[in-house]
Amino acid sequence: MNIRRFAPADADAVVRVSELATRITSGKVYDQTFVEEMVENQTRAYFLRRGEQMHFYVACEDDGTVIGCAAIGRPYRDDPAESCLYSVFVLPEKQNRGIGRALIEAIERDPWFLTARRVIIPASINALHFYQGLGYTFAPGGDMLDEEQLYCLEKFPQPRT
Repeated sequence: MNIRRFAPADADAVVRVSELATRITSGKVYDQTFVEEMVENQTRAYFLRRGEQMHFYVACEDDGTVIGCAAIGRPYRDDPAESCLYSVFVLPEKQNRGIGRALIEAIERDPWFLTARRVIIPASINALHFYQGLGYTFAPGGDMLDEEQLYCLEKFPQPRT
């Protein structure tokens, strides 16, 4: 497996990864209507925009097959000192094999992570314990599901001043 920056040619594969991860993994904890709304929004154009606006990474098998993705964006909510993780997906049949961890570790080496005062991750119900295991903690008020059915977690890469 290798992790590299997203290229426009990866868009269709990323759509497939996100669709399967959302339907199968998130489908275990979210209702079907909500899952289908999420899938509907995760289009080729959506991921191409992510690739243009964010530092977007893909995890690939040795043959180049995309099996996961993750992105970091900046600024978060107009705060140039904050970044946010987005679009973290791993094919369901490849989960629990270290791919998600490797993607997050790649993100945590990215300049937008390293220079952020705070990094936010909107965490799905099914991914909460995964992120907590990587050192992310609830942001103030983030322990309650928001209107998008997500928790809000945070990590402080830079020492607080």
